[in-house]
Amino acid sequence: MAPHLLGSEIEPSEELAFIQAVSKLSRIVRIFAPTSLRISSLFAEPLS
Repeated sequence: MAPHLLGSEIEPSEELAFIQAVSKLSRIVRIFAPTSLRISSLFAEPLS
């Protein structure tokens, strides 16, 4: 039981760090995705 408690103490902090990293990435994607779509549409219009 003791090793399990130790493991559960370590894992949540790692999970939290992972979740924070993912949320940061998704926030960055949410910010940059619309602008990149706008840029790609600007480039696609003259080509078509």
